[in-house]
Amino acid sequence: MVFPDLSTTPDALNDVPLGHRLASPTDRTLSFFIDFLIFSPVAGLVSSGALQDLKESFIFDDQPSSTLPQVLVYGVIFLSVFVFLQGFFLHFWSASPGQKFLFIKVKRFPEDSSQPMSLFQCVGRALGPWLS
Repeated sequence: MVFPDLSTTPDALNDVPLGHRLASPTDRTLSFFIDFLIFSPVAGLVSSGALQDLKESFIFDDQPSSTLPQVLVYGVIFLSVFVFLQGFFLHFWSASPGQKFLFIKVKRFPEDSSQPMSLFQCVGRALGPWLS
C-alpha cells in the first residue's frame, strides 16, 4: 500500500524499481499509529504496576509535586517497552506489524542485504519517532 510520491515527476518514478521506492510520510505515520494500537495494551500491561502507584498517589497524596517522579517512571517504562517491541519486530521481520500490514520493508543503509540490521540499530530506529 505504498502510494507513489506525488512531489516527483512521473518520469523519475518510472526510473526507480518498484521494490526500491521510499514509503511516503503518510504511510509511515499510519504504520506508526497501527503499531501504537497493537503495542499499547502490551506496554500498558507491563507498566500497570507503575500506573497503580500513580493512581494511588493522585488519590491519597495532598502534595501534587510528589507525583511527578511517578509520572516520569510510568512514561519511561511504557516508552521502553514500546520501543523494545518495535525494535524486536524490526530485527526479526524487517518491519513492524504496522509496516508489515502496509507492505513497507525496512532495509539496512547503505544497502548491504547480506546482513540484517542489528537489534541495537533496530531499537535506535524505533526510538527515532519518539525523539523527533
